[in-house]
Amino acid sequence: MVNGFFMLVFATVLLGSAGKKQENSYLACGCGCCPETLQKPIEKCVDKKSGETLASTEKADRAKKAGKDCALAGCSQAIRYKVCN
Repeated sequence: MVNGFFMLVFATVLLGSAGKKQENSYLACGCGCCPETLQKPIEKCVDKKSGETLASTEKADRAKKAGKDCALAGCSQAIRYKVCN
């Protein structure tokens, strides 16, 4: 478990993309992305019709990361949210 944690931290620092915005997109990882998912994240569109924005997606992702449950959680599939229309 400890080795997996250090691998996750190393991959996040090394790749430097988790939790970062690129033009019109945001890479969400919740408690932390599994390193192997950073290369090919799932892509989802932000639902602008329901009032969702990249900023609200980022805020929710950061809140999840700061939550108490992350101490017990494993890594997550990386999800790249983007503005589609």
